[in-house]
Amino acid sequence: MSGSAPHWTRARGGTWWPTGNGYTAHGQLVRILVNSGRFHARQALSLFVSDNNDELLQAAASVGSAVELLSKAFLVMIEPTLLADRGERDALLVLSGKAHLASCEPISIKSIGALDALQTTKHLLSSFPWNRNTDQVVLNVRNAAIHFALVNPAELRRAVVVMCRLVDSLLDPLGLDREGFWSPERCPLVDQMLDEAQTELRRMVAAKLVAAEERLSELTTHLDDASRAV
Repeated sequence: MSGSAPHWTRARGGTWWPTGNGYTAHGQLVRILVNSGRFHARQALSLFVSDNNDELLQAAASVGSAVELLSKAFLVMIEPTLLADRGERDALLVLSGKAHLASCEPISIKSIGALDALQTTKHLLSSFPWNRNTDQVVLNVRNAAIHFALVNPAELRRAVVVMCRLVDSLLDPLGLDREGFWSPERCPLVDQMLDEAQTELRRMVAAKLVAAEERLSELTTHLDDASRAV
């Protein structure tokens, strides 16, 4: 449940997370992480075949963000305090729903990084297909994009395949509907990304078709049915 309080206010008690123009109750933290992870996963799939450098950078940033947010959503579902960095006191208080006792706001707590989140998820969920030796690319491309504004299209394409595999494996443990997460239009594309028999060219063509369909839908959304059909 969201509120419109001007700040997280100790008087209210508990933990309230700042989400845009409102505040969301602590019990909805998994949903907050999932919703943002879904946005980034879709962004990555839509933009990684772009010819625009800024869009490639956004795709690279979203690849790593999607994986991190979904793994953290899984950890929160098990125990929110798993996200506290090295048992940091205020983080433990906030993540246990006692932000009114902490000395900082929820937005300022120290949480574990993406690598720790992925490794902890692997420890708790044996079916999670994270392999640091082969999958680190999802974090590498994100870091290069965010910290240096650099993106290598070939590395990005590899990272998107890894992202699809890792994210897709977390949907069932999180109780998420696959089609609702990726969207009906993107599910076949994700299947192609996960099909090792598919060539990179086929994956690129499939991704470009989905991106083109999304763009066409955006351009025609204001038209009536007859005009859209034409």
